[in-house]
Amino acid sequence: MGPRSLACTLSQEILPQMRALAETVWRLVRRDKSQTAVHLISRVLSELDLTQKEPPPQSREQRAYLLNLRGVIYAQKGQEELALVDLAAAHQELPHWPVPLYNLGLCHKNAQRWEQAAEVLGQALQGVRKQAGRFSSSSVLAGGSGLSRAVLWNLGIAQTAQGRWTEARETWQACGVSLPRSGSVDLGLAQLSLPTQGPYSIERVWVQRLDPARARILSVVRYGAPCQFGDVVLCDSSAQQSSFCDGLATSDTEESEGEETPSGLVFLQSLEAAGYVLHVVQGGPATPGQAMALTEKMREAGLHIEVWSLTMRLPGSTPPNGEAAPADERGAPLCAGLVLPTGPSSTSSMRWPDSEGSLSNLDAQHIAERAVATINTTSRELGMPLYAPTLMAACGDELGAARHRKALRRGQFGSV
Repeated sequence: MGPRSLACTLSQEILPQMRALAETVWRLVRRDKSQTAVHLISRVLSELDLTQKEPPPQSREQRAYLLNLRGVIYAQKGQEELALVDLAAAHQELPHWPVPLYNLGLCHKNAQRWEQAAEVLGQALQGVRKQAGRFSSSSVLAGGSGLSRAVLWNLGIAQTAQGRWTEARETWQACGVSLPRSGSVDLGLAQLSLPTQGPYSIERVWVQRLDPARARILSVVRYGAPCQFGDVVLCDSSAQQSSFCDGLATSDTEESEGEETPSGLVFLQSLEAAGYVLHVVQGGPATPGQAMALTEKMREAGLHIEVWSLTMRLPGSTPPNGEAAPADERGAPLCAGLVLPTGPSSTSSMRWPDSEGSLSNLDAQHIAERAVATINTTSRELGMPLYAPTLMAACGDELGAARHRKALRRGQFGSV
């Protein structure tokens, strides 16, 4: 289905023409033929240039729409420089139309240029608020409450990233999110998707939401993400409100029938480091009861451990012959993440058991020594071997660290 020429005055026929072009373009993009879509848009732009020596206002709307559409495709392909050029040109064609500015703001946001993002999204917000009456009733260009909320949402994220808390709070309130002016904020628990350096594409962890764009990590992070337990991170909670806009107006029904917003939060960047370091603890087969006993022993000592092997099959846990290990009373080989504060300053941000106050005056080495002592005691009480080479090294026991590494390589689980 090819588009009809858009080199004509804005009329009742222009809406289906633009929609036909948009549908064709997005179909090509979904089929991974983005360059064909770019050529299609470029051809229509050339037709407009040839047929309109002094373009009327309606033709400027068409050009702005096409430039914005091509800029969005470039942005989604990762060709940022071309996207910025087209989106800026779309804004120049129709300065009072806020959509190109909104898309420019998303480009800056995705590149974590927060100052530029806040500036451009602020301009887009002014355009949304001033555009009433600017377009004729037959105009097909996007605006309205849906775009206004998306602009506000992303502006609030940019302001939060810059630490402009007062402005961000006002933006969230304008977006319909009520936040207190003082005191701690807790918007409940959520799941956050983190980028990973491990065998999985993402890792999902539990977080405590502090406001719409900030969350504190409550899980022990496994696979080398740029954050760890206790850190405060910047996040985005709505892919629908952070997606590029093609520029065509939609009805309220069409907006509500858009793509379903995925649950959970998406990681953007780290904001505040809590100062915890990860040590992996491994051992022989452990029943759920033994794993929970280890967790309780560590908590009693003011330490936090998360037994990963209770909830998921970890890489390397399958026997060499590739067959699944038989379920028996011994359970799966234990693998857990132990997080230790790196010093006295980091123990104040996250408190677990009441006894953690006893760690407040200890340095990193003495905290590691306490963890080793607790693990050794628990290993003897449960009759379960436990190995943590990096933890042994952290407390200054290089010989013990070497012995643990050797045991893990050989798969031997003797007494610790």
